[in-house]
Formats: sequence, C-alpha cells, structure tokens
Amino acid sequence: RPLLWHTERVLINRKTASKLALLSSLYFAQGLPFGFFTQTLPVLLRERGVSLEKIGLGAWLAVPWALKFLWAPLLDRPAPRALQALFPGRRRAFLLPLQLLTVAVLAALALLALAPAGLPPLPPLLIGVFLINLLAATQDIATDGLAVDTLDETERGLGNGVQVAAYRVG
Repeated sequence: RPLLWHTERVLINRKTASKLALLSSLYFAQGLPFGFFTQTLPVLLRERGVSLEKIGLGAWLAVPWALKFLWAPLLDRPAPRALQALFPGRRRAFLLPLQLLTVAVLAALALLALAPAGLPPLPPLLIGVFLINLLAATQDIATDGLAVDTLDETERGLGNGVQVAAYRVG
C-alpha cells in the first residue's frame, strides 16, 4: 500500500488517513460549540452587564460532560429501528441525528440573536447552551465508540492524538 506518512514507528496509509479524517471532523464538530460557550460567551455576557457571579454559574451548563457516563451504555446498544432505517450503521444512527439536532439548536440560537442586543434573551440562551453541551457530550460517546470500532489497535494511539487535537482546535 502506498504510504502517506512514515516514521520508524508509525505508518499511515490512505485507509488510516481517511479514518483519522472522519474522527477529526467529528471531534472538531463537538469541540467548536464548547469552545465558543466557554471562551467567547462569558465575554459577551459581561459586555451585556451580566454579573460575574451569574457568569460563573454558567459552568453548570456543562454538567452533561461530567455525567455522560450515565447514558453512555445506551449508545453502545443498537440504535432504535426507526433511526437505523433513516441512518444505517451502528454509530451513524446516533451520530447523524445528534449533529442534525445540534445544527437545529444553533440555528434557533442564531435566529434569537437577531434581536437588537445581538444575543438571544438569557433564558433561551442558557437552555440552548445546556442542550448543545448535552448533544456534544452524547456525540462524544458515539464518536469514541466509532473510534474503537474502526481503528486497529496499532492506530489507536494516533487516533487518541487526533481526538485531543481536533477537539481543542474546535
């Protein structure tokens, strides 16, 4: 097989590169909103006059990331038949609906942001942030499962590096 990249210990062929590209895009997609909500949103809220105490309480909106172990076993089971009929594939049946829901929530927040202040009203914004965190944390579970299913044992170290890098870039 033609190699795309080679060192003494790591060989990457086209098949491995395409697996890593898919995983990179999924981890990037779940890291992008989280980065916005943890880095940019507090600044925008402060400019809007929200107190530091209330902004600090916003960290509770990320609680799905800490509690995702509670529903992770559900994503290791086969998806409901209705999802499998729409999105064939063990992991795809979860990943695609999660991404579509994420896009819908972000679009709703963007429409609400058309208000004169440039940000949605605070209660819908907080609900939206919580939902995005819930969806991204759930997507993380499914993406981790996809990584385990698709990466060979020799590719998993590189896959882990891609996971962290793509999430952080997001």
